[in-house]
Amino acid sequence: MDILNLIIDPIQALLPKLPSIILNLIVGIIIIKILTMIVRHSVRILKIPNDLRGFIITLAKLISWTFLVIYTVSSIGFGDLAIMLSGSAVALAFILNNSAGSFLGDVFAGLSLIGDPDFTVGMKVIANDGKTEGVIKGIDMRKVRIVDNNNKLHIIPNSVVEKSEWVVLERKAK
Repeated sequence: MDILNLIIDPIQALLPKLPSIILNLIVGIIIIKILTMIVRHSVRILKIPNDLRGFIITLAKLISWTFLVIYTVSSIGFGDLAIMLSGSAVALAFILNNSAGSFLGDVFAGLSLIGDPDFTVGMKVIANDGKTEGVIKGIDMRKVRIVDNNNKLHIIPNSVVEKSEWVVLERKAK
């Protein structure tokens, strides 16, 4: 009987909060969508380079979702867990993105690629040790997107591109 109460009591305590939690999640998701649109529009208005736009937008989404998860966990009644999550939100984000090592490698390689004048959106390149030829369509926090001559999208981790040679075939018109 005691084991059954250990299961039923927390469920009974959570049920009255459930509509509020669901509403908060829906509102949070809507706010994240609106925030993403605002950030996307702001980076365009501020004339931030195309290469850096994807990185900023992805970072804004990551931070927003982290706060929503922390808020939701706290509203369920796991305040201690929310405090622990907020204290380790960055580490949690790294863990959720495959593994911390590859995540950090891709982020730092992405920052390097974004700052490189010979690897920018619109340039035609050969990358990935000669395996991929096409036009750079985007560089975000973790990936480079290249569209080849057959209109196929190649998505390559930043660290793979940064480690290998790339050849600039055509610079974008300024």
